[in-house]
Amino acid sequence: VNQDGSRRNLFQVLAFPEVSFEQIRNVTSEIQLTDPEIGMQLEKDALYANYIQRQHRDIAAVARDESHVIPNDFIYDGIDGLSNELKSKLNRLKPDNLAQAGKVEGMTPAALMLLLAKLRQHMRRKAS
Repeated sequence: VNQDGSRRNLFQVLAFPEVSFEQIRNVTSEIQLTDPEIGMQLEKDALYANYIQRQHRDIAAVARDESHVIPNDFIYDGIDGLSNELKSKLNRLKPDNLAQAGKVEGMTPAALMLLLAKLRQHMRRKAS
């Protein structure tokens, strides 16, 4: 494995919560020379890298579907995972589409994904 491949593999190993930088420090001489503070930062970066990648995929999915129309009679109260405050805002504002819903104060990418999933479910029920 080339040097970049080795670094990538070590970074992937660090993504496991039970693996510390100190545990892999002796894998290569290059890592042995790494400052402990940098090692701690690498641990944190690796641990959150998968989460950040998933969030980027979610954001891209929402961007593709931002023109998805929200029916005027759509009920937000049935969406588990949305805060009561956000449900109240959505019920009051009645956004026309996902892009408008994304601009509601307090809306997160995860909440938009929940909303999109419920909208798709709602449309499938109406179609059958």
